[in-house]
Amino acid sequence: MIVECGAGTTEIAVFSIDGQCKTRSVRLGGQSLDEALLEYLQTKHHFLIGRLTAENLKRELSARTSKLSPTEDVVEVKGRDLRTGLPGMLTLQSSTFDPVFEKHFGRFAEATRVVLGELSPDLAADLLDERIIATGGGMCANFLADAIERECGVSVTVAEDASGCVARGLQRLMEN
Repeated sequence: MIVECGAGTTEIAVFSIDGQCKTRSVRLGGQSLDEALLEYLQTKHHFLIGRLTAENLKRELSARTSKLSPTEDVVEVKGRDLRTGLPGMLTLQSSTFDPVFEKHFGRFAEATRVVLGELSPDLAADLLDERIIATGGGMCANFLADAIERECGVSVTVAEDASGCVARGLQRLMEN
């Protein structure tokens, strides 16, 4: 089973040696997380940021959100204060954004759960031994893996160079 989180779409696919295959496409991806961060800051903190700032914030939060880090990290976000209309900067704890990530990646996990529910019992049992592979934008793959493991109870492995998997696969396809 592979779950690939792209910029605008997430693809979920199960392949089997005997030819069984299930797929599902979800119109959610890295860009929708950018939108969720933008919306969160606007509604909860009355602070407006642009799409590029949201993308950079997502990358910074992804780099800082580590189970190895016992201390609470803070992020600085520059944009416009909607109350005053003036440029400003917010300093927030990284954990402030946890609900945004949980809600966002919970939808991916739910879609994965639906696909798992459509599998034959034997194929579903095989996944307990084989794991699910998460690919796509490197920063999203870790969050995606955690959400799927919590929701579905199946181990998830993040592919090596998760953000380059699709490009490398297409390259190999073109070479053959």
